[in-house]
Amino acid sequence: MQLCLIVLDCRNSGTVTARKAEAGGIAGRMDFGYTADCENTGDVTGASQVGGVAGSSAGVLESCWVRCALTGSEEVGGVAGYSGETPQVLVDGSFSPQAKVTVTTAETSFSDADGRTHSGLAYTITVTDPVFGAPDCTVHFRKPNTAARYTLWIQQDDTWIEQRPQVDGSYLLIQCPGGQITFVAEETTANVWLVFLIAAGVLLAAAVFVILWRRHTRKPHHTPPKAEN
Repeated sequence: MQLCLIVLDCRNSGTVTARKAEAGGIAGRMDFGYTADCENTGDVTGASQVGGVAGSSAGVLESCWVRCALTGSEEVGGVAGYSGETPQVLVDGSFSPQAKVTVTTAETSFSDADGRTHSGLAYTITVTDPVFGAPDCTVHFRKPNTAARYTLWIQQDDTWIEQRPQVDGSYLLIQCPGGQITFVAEETTANVWLVFLIAAGVLLAAAVFVILWRRHTRKPHHTPPKAEN
């Protein structure tokens, strides 16, 4: 059975507790439908698929606002615990219901301080809040390749600054002071020759250790004295 919901301008401040999955502040499960202009300030607890607005949603969630604590073993999300597709960008901070987040992308190319050229897709995150002004926040950026390591390049005026990001699961955590940031996430590739030299050095050290150990443990051979006539 599929559940269709249309929820508009709904507010919840009560605590929501579910013994199983699909716990949400506004809707537990929404297979298709539309939820917009909703707010939740009540804490939500469930086994899995726990969300501030919807526990599980394949429908449209638009202009919803959440400020609550979420508890679950897996698939826990600020807006939706499970939505069929993991969002590329999430923004974490203290915002009013009128706050808006804008994400724009553009291919870019730049040179670092050593003159090396880098290129990639630049993301610009802008948070506007008519109540709280330009808030400091944290951007959660989902890694394009979850198994890879990434270096962040942050644009500051006409300069790009290299940063090592914090990692939270499949997301990179990026501090966004003043509610606006432009960055490029560059996948870090291993230096093949460096890896080869390190491996060769380890093997050489192991071989030397084995040779020295054998020499140290080898018993000396004594020749018995000859009998005198």
